[in-house]
Amino acid sequence: MMTLGSRALMSSTVAHSGVGPGKLVKVTRDKDLPIATVTMSHPPVNALTPELISTLLGELQALEKDPAIRGLILTSEIQGIFSAGVRPAIAAAARWWSSSS
Repeated sequence: MMTLGSRALMSSTVAHSGVGPGKLVKVTRDKDLPIATVTMSHPPVNALTPELISTLLGELQALEKDPAIRGLILTSEIQGIFSAGVRPAIAAAARWWSSSS
């Protein structure tokens, strides 16, 4: 449970998502507000690998189609870390691929 001002926010987890073994993203929806929370969990630093990016995009696309959701919070399950960004090798491969196409 989170607190927004004096209001307690209770969330229910979407059945198709979840953080755990093999799960990179968890989506929770507020019961009273049109808000979803998308939580990344890709230890140790939430590096934006192709798998995490693909999972995030899938979840965001599903939320975009849901008329009950009007806003979202993107956060990290790893305390003190949001994301280290794209791994240098992946970024280099993407630059090479786009320049050779």
